[in-house]
Amino acid sequence: MGNAQSRVRDTIIDYLRELILGGELTPGDVLHESELTKRFGTSRSPVREALLHLEQEQLVEIIPKKGTVVTGIEAEQLTQALFIRNSLETSNIQMLCKSITAEQISILRENVAEQHAALEANEYTPIYNSFDNFHFLLCDFNKLPRAWEIVRKEKISLDRLHALTKNHMPRLHILYQQHVDIVNALENRDVMQCTHLIQSHADIDFEAQSLLSSSLKEAWQKTKEREKRSNHENN
Repeated sequence: MGNAQSRVRDTIIDYLRELILGGELTPGDVLHESELTKRFGTSRSPVREALLHLEQEQLVEIIPKKGTVVTGIEAEQLTQALFIRNSLETSNIQMLCKSITAEQISILRENVAEQHAALEANEYTPIYNSFDNFHFLLCDFNKLPRAWEIVRKEKISLDRLHALTKNHMPRLHILYQQHVDIVNALENRDVMQCTHLIQSHADIDFEAQSLLSSSLKEAWQKTKEREKRSNHENN
């Protein structure tokens, strides 16, 4: 694949990933290659490459004779993601609490200000991006890029979970306040408080998980209705 096609493929990957992680595309939604080729003015090759890449990320499933479908979020997948994220981020923040600098505190406060602005604007994507960057910075300050890559990969299911329940804005405000408190605890080098706060994030994730069932039920019903219409048209 040439450089031009590679750029188109990457653009399609980023576009679809954002829609899935942002909850615009929900479990059961079907992606059509023909629509994507028209939207991006390209051939089927980069579209297929993009869909294969997203399948490796477990965001979509390519089903022969049916098409590409946005995957569901499995309870077991969420449980493992919560465990891995909680374990790594707890160890990371305990290390950081002993070495945090004034400059790093300042960078975190700038990020928290971005979170606040995004929340005030009620814009989910900027909220997600600023929250995500906060946790990236916590790993980056410890020079643990591999730890962040593991967390980033595992939390994809958690990001989708939050997106599907994003109308519950009070939960996002709680997460924001926890970020503010984490920065204060880091500045005070309070290891116990940092540990408590980072682990409290898991409680919010479990709350979101309980809210997910109704969203998935609606998505399942929508998929079934779409399949009925498709079968009727084919007959």
